[in-house]
Amino acid sequence: FLVDDRVSGQTGDVAPWDSWPSEAVGRIDLFAPVEPVEDDPAAAIVDSLADAVAFLHGSGANSGRTGLERWAEAFDSEIEIDRAGNAYTLQVLQAARLDGADYLGNLRDLFPQAASEINEAIDTVRALVTTLAPLVTLFPFPAGGHGNISNPGLREAAAAALRRAAGHQRDLAIAIAGVHKAIESE
Repeated sequence: FLVDDRVSGQTGDVAPWDSWPSEAVGRIDLFAPVEPVEDDPAAAIVDSLADAVAFLHGSGANSGRTGLERWAEAFDSEIEIDRAGNAYTLQVLQAARLDGADYLGNLRDLFPQAASEINEAIDTVRALVTTLAPLVTLFPFPAGGHGNISNPGLREAAAAALRRAAGHQRDLAIAIAGVHKAIESE
C-alpha cells in the first residue's frame, strides 16, 4: 500500500503488507472507517467555528489568548527563551491566523447573510497578524534573531506586542462567535 509520512523520504512510499510488522518500524495501527460516514457540511462548519471560539479564548492552559499572555510573561521575566522555538512558533501562529482568514473568506461566499460578521472577523485577523508582523521580523525563523531574544528592550517590546495580540485574539473570539451565531441561525 502507498504511504506518506515523516520517514517516507528514507524508507520510500510503498510498504509491502508482508513486511509488517518489522523490528525497525514495529507495529503500526491503521484506523480506517468501516463504513461510509455522511457528515452534514453545515454542521461541520458550525462545529469548527465553536471550536475556534473555544481555542481563541484560551480554553487550554497554553492556548489562544491565555497562551499569548503567558508568552508575554516569559518575555517580561528573566527566563531563557529558545530562539528557534520562539521564531518557529511566531511563524506557525501567523500562518494559522492567515489560513483562518482564508477559511472565513470562503465562508463569506457560502453564507452571504453572515458577510458583515465574517468581514469583522477577517478585519480582526488582519489586526492580529499586523501586530505579530514586527515580531516575525525581529525573530526570523530559523535563526531566531540571535541576540534579539536576550536584549531587554526588545524583550519588553515583544511582551507588549504579544499582549496586544492577545487582545486581538480575544476580539477575534468574539467576532467568530458572532459568525457562529449568524450561520447557526440559518
